[in-house]
Amino acid sequence: MCVFNYSADCAQGYYRNGSGCQQCRSACKRRECNRDNGKCNACPDEWYGMFCNMPCTPGCGQCDQDTGSCIACADNLIFPECTDCVDGYFGSAPTCSMCSGTCDNNTPCNKTTGHCDECPPGKKGDSCNEECSGGQYGPSRCSLSCGQCEDGHQCHPVTGHCPRCHPGFYPPLCNETCDDTYGQNCSESCGQCKGGQPCNTTTGSCTAGCEPGYTGELCNATCEEGLYGERCNKSCSNCQVNTTCHHQHGQCLFGCAPGFSGNLCDAKRTEQPSTTAFMVGVIVGVLVIVVFAAVLIVVIRRRRSTRKHDSTKGDATEMQSSRVSTINDPSPSSDPAALHGDEKDVHAHMKKYPSWLQQKQSAGDEDSS
Repeated sequence: MCVFNYSADCAQGYYRNGSGCQQCRSACKRRECNRDNGKCNACPDEWYGMFCNMPCTPGCGQCDQDTGSCIACADNLIFPECTDCVDGYFGSAPTCSMCSGTCDNNTPCNKTTGHCDECPPGKKGDSCNEECSGGQYGPSRCSLSCGQCEDGHQCHPVTGHCPRCHPGFYPPLCNETCDDTYGQNCSESCGQCKGGQPCNTTTGSCTAGCEPGYTGELCNATCEEGLYGERCNKSCSNCQVNTTCHHQHGQCLFGCAPGFSGNLCDAKRTEQPSTTAFMVGVIVGVLVIVVFAAVLIVVIRRRRSTRKHDSTKGDATEMQSSRVSTINDPSPSSDPAALHGDEKDVHAHMKKYPSWLQQKQSAGDEDSS
């Protein structure tokens, strides 16, 4: 609607158009424009241009009226481009939506899809707001499998630990079977299974049977007294009275009964003097011989000593008699060379006696003179 007023300026909300006034365009903010050329004084948000007829770039909350450059972004967009959502939001300009859930290490969701690229351990789903289940646990949206939890219980969504293991598995993950043990938490030791074979990890029974000397379903009991060997089907042989044999190999623990020998005391033997008795006899005989020899030597020495003493005594008496006769008959020469036969013998015999005997003889001679 035009108002023609040739004598005055156009009223507010109108601009001069040729010879008349024309109403400002509706796109102008508050429909106000320049009265001379009709240019909008201001544009509504997200519009620009002389007549506010051109839209701003999507995402601009407000753009320059002349150039269209963004002055401010719409909510949750990154200035100055105003095309990408800020962290924690996804979508496209001009609208960004808030991410839901919590991604791994608190990283933002994908700004295009809104999904988490990676979930924290124990979580799954696009937004990581679901807990692991179905026997799964761990990182990367529950990529690991639970072990043998008792009664099929779900393991811990983060650590994978079972509340209790199925018998035959080691805690806490319950994914390793028992080794030489069995039962709940592998707390029981296997018995003496044949050939060192492992027992059943659940029940403990030895599927291959027992080692010789052991019996029972678990092979943890020794043979009854008096029995030994595989399945305890052999009887001990002739062991000492009130003793038994070894439960595995059958050897008598305290030796054989009298009259039997061998590893198993199953061989009869002929009684022979014991080695100990024989050795005692030999030793006694040697001692008797040694004592007899010693006594014999003493007797022989005494006899020789007695004979020598008697001979010496007789020779002295004989010499004394000869000496007396020589004194009574001074005619013979005292020179040994001049002595006759008997005198020579006496003189030679005198030389055999010790000096004390000769001195004694000389003293006798002086007394007699």
